[in-house]
Amino acid sequence: MLWARFLPFLNATPQHCAIIGIAAFFASVVRAPLTGIILAVELTGSFVLFLPMLVASFVAATVASLLKSLSIYESLSEVR
Repeated sequence: MLWARFLPFLNATPQHCAIIGIAAFFASVVRAPLTGIILAVELTGSFVLFLPMLVASFVAATVASLLKSLSIYESLSEVR
């Protein structure tokens, strides 16, 4: 809501931020940015937020890699 208040020309709504967040979260957890974007596009049925999702997903995956955290699949394989 602050984003919309200070940058009204972007027309960003909380729903847009949530959709972008879904793609970025999935990209950071699974380390598959394109898969997260495709899933978010499939859920919404729209390509309108494709570029912001692309940027957020690659930033999230990069930050997770730089922090050297394991992906969900790697951490599950170590438990066994």
